Amino acid sequence: MAKLSMDEFAEYVRRVLETLPDLLKPHVQNLVVDVENEVDASTRKRLDLADNEDLFGLYIPFPIDQMNLDWNEKADRLVIYRRPHIEAFASRQRVLIEVRKTVIHELAHHFGYTDKDLEAFDRKNNPFPDSLKEQPHE
Repeated sequence: MAKLSMDEFAEYVRRVLETLPDLLKPHVQNLVVDVENEVDASTRKRLDLADNEDLFGLYIPFPIDQMNLDWNEKADRLVIYRRPHIEAFASRQRVLIEVRKTVIHELAHHFGYTDKDLEAFDRKNNPFPDSLKEQPHE
């Protein structure tokens, strides 16, 4: 299990967002990105997740029934969960790669891709030729 504080994990997520392919960058300008330790009880219930089931991330589209809000108040939400990542992967480098995979996987849902569509991507150990490198700790 990798040891990463919430601040360190949030920094990984920030770095991943900075290194997204140019094709995706326009689509994250009005996206709220949150880092949480794990799925909360109400989300778990809404998604009908079993107690032993974890999520690495969740893409939450803006609710269509709230379209009467001002344009700048409308934002989709992306949540990346820390605990499942650090428990599933032994090294910090592996967590960094998996966080990037999770962010891209969840953003793909914005474009209509299903989990089935993303199976081949998810199975790749490291689908990124420019693999992120962990920065030494100061």
